[in-house]
Amino acid sequence: MSILIDKNNDMMLLEALRSLSGSGINQRTRPGPKPKPVSARSVTLAHQITCPTCTHPRTKKLEVLSFLYHYRIPFTDSDNILSSRPPTQDEAAALFQIPQSTISDWSKNEDRILATKVGGRSLRLVDVCRWPELEVAVNAEFVVDQEAGRAVRKGWFWRISMRNFLIVYPACNRFPPV
Repeated sequence: MSILIDKNNDMMLLEALRSLSGSGINQRTRPGPKPKPVSARSVTLAHQITCPTCTHPRTKKLEVLSFLYHYRIPFTDSDNILSSRPPTQDEAAALFQIPQSTISDWSKNEDRILATKVGGRSLRLVDVCRWPELEVAVNAEFVVDQEAGRAVRKGWFWRISMRNFLIVYPACNRFPPV
């Protein structure tokens, strides 16, 4: 038994398959307008950063502060006597590429920087409670509901806080800003 090969028939079949694969059998059309090419888009420039901000880790702060306290700059005074002086904050700012006002804040808050955890960036040691009596009232209800096995979630805290606020602070006639 022999197999007859018809080249013309095979070529027509291949062409039909190619035309079908490009016409969208496997491709899905997305809704909405087609994306514009770059040449057709309008020019939008990114805004220039006028005041760059960055946070510095605890190690960098301590490095700058120790430089201010321990390093000495040699100089000759009016009597041609060689002596040394500690660096100024402006000199430290130029050396470390950090604004002088930032270094000034660090020197004012040195003990708070030392109290932060290793690798931390924040100077805040504790969260300040603005409504202490409300916190006590909500915490009391939280303990009761927790012991009863009820689900206590974010919405529960919101409802209980709003309900107790006017009870604990009757002088306020509206809720605090969130």
